[in-house]
Amino acid sequence: MTETTNQSGAARAIAAILALLGWVLLALQLYLSLAKGHVDGKSTTEIITNYFSFFTILGNLLITLIFTSIAIAPPGPGPSLQAAAAVYITIVGAGYSLLLRSVWSPEGLQKLLNIMHHDVMPIVYVLFWIVFARRLRALPWSSAIRWLIAPLIYLAYSIVRGSIARWYPYHFLDPRSVGWPHIFSIIAGFLVAFLALGLATISLTRSEPLADSAEIPLP
Repeated sequence: MTETTNQSGAARAIAAILALLGWVLLALQLYLSLAKGHVDGKSTTEIITNYFSFFTILGNLLITLIFTSIAIAPPGPGPSLQAAAAVYITIVGAGYSLLLRSVWSPEGLQKLLNIMHHDVMPIVYVLFWIVFARRLRALPWSSAIRWLIAPLIYLAYSIVRGSIARWYPYHFLDPRSVGWPHIFSIIAGFLVAFLALGLATISLTRSEPLADSAEIPLP
């Protein structure tokens, strides 16, 4: 009982630290976005809307909310959401490395935030989930299909809003730059990646506990 309590306490303390870090990073990125957007002549409403139109921001916001929830009332949100977040934030990191890292070279504080949001936070969350949360419940294989709904909504939103606002969060979603055939191939590739990662994540929830794992006890 004491060991279980210590494990839960450790998860809660780590989650609190990571939640604070997550909120600070998101706030700093919003500050930089507002500063640059105003220089470019954009309205505050447009800047904030664009800010929340990046999958990177949404993914980091999701894991920060999960960390916050765990810190306040472990074990936090449902096991399915915590597992889905592991999939989404992994795509944030992998997608950036494969499609964006070579075409964007930020400097200063933006470079630091870029590293934290795309490299550090994805790794930290996935490790936290594996150690503390993956054994909360064995998830059904069908969860991988349900987890595709959010990315599909995001992709549809990005393309529709982009066609109206003439602004796209990522160049590979802009038909003016890459053309529709390329966009469809990118979307198909993303969905395959989401599905494959989803199935791999579910398999972890159904496997034997790691020898050194410290799952959060259910109330």
